Amino acid sequence: KPHRSLPVLPHNRCAASAGGRTTQKSGARIYIGVFCQTHFLCARFACQTPPPSKMKMVMKFLGDPIDAEPNKTDSNTCQREMLNTVSPSDIAIVYRAPIDRRHKLRLQICGLLVPWSWLFCRSQQFFESTYAQVHENRVEWSNPGMQMAIADPFAGSPDAGCCAACSGKDRVQVVYLDVKKSDFAVSPSVCWPLFTHCDFCPTCCDLCGDGVVLYGNKMILCWIIGFLTCNPACCRTWAIMYGLQDGPGMISVILQQKEKRNKSNPAPVPKEMLTPKN
Repeated sequence: KPHRSLPVLPHNRCAASAGGRTTQKSGARIYIGVFCQTHFLCARFACQTPPPSKMKMVMKFLGDPIDAEPNKTDSNTCQREMLNTVSPSDIAIVYRAPIDRRHKLRLQICGLLVPWSWLFCRSQQFFESTYAQVHENRVEWSNPGMQMAIADPFAGSPDAGCCAACSGKDRVQVVYLDVKKSDFAVSPSVCWPLFTHCDFCPTCCDLCGDGVVLYGNKMILCWIIGFLTCNPACCRTWAIMYGLQDGPGMISVILQQKEKRNKSNPAPVPKEMLTPKN
């Protein structure tokens, strides 16, 4: 049956586009071929087009860049340099702080105040589990039993509940040397540093050993929110360790290692035991 042919382009246009003489049938075929080829190329180009630059900027501003590098902690080449160590298989300890014998007295006092925790009967085990160390890239300590506080014995609290001392002897805390919390290291006193522990006697007037407070300032917006809401926790981030024999010596080593690590950036420093400066 005769079919209705597509409109034919003028001869000069067909010659320019098809490169030769065109009839009605050949002109229709060329027209359809060019149309399909154009759509194929457009679809292929759309699949290969990268995300718009504006989207990249938005994602980068939100902290999740599209072209971010993968996590490399497994190869000891992490983008966060402080996680890299001298040896991929271990973390060097540069200082082991001596624990004061009087720290055991504090554990026993806490055990007497919270008798249902059984801390008094296990004070020696908790005392032996207390330590404070400075590693090549962080400060690590454990003050087991120090979270024991007077509370309802049946409230289910993990630290002050019934037989809480039987559940474990470790309260490990870690502060890396590149975070805000490690900006300053000082000996605690009555409500000092401000907006941290807010305790009138943080170390029992040093009758149970020395203490060290690690803290850092948050951004100005957090301070404004803290003043408006009367919430001192918005102003500073902090942590405290107890029971040290030489608190100023611990502070000295922390500052030494922090300065040493920053100077060696991005390569970690070699293993070396540090001693407090007089």
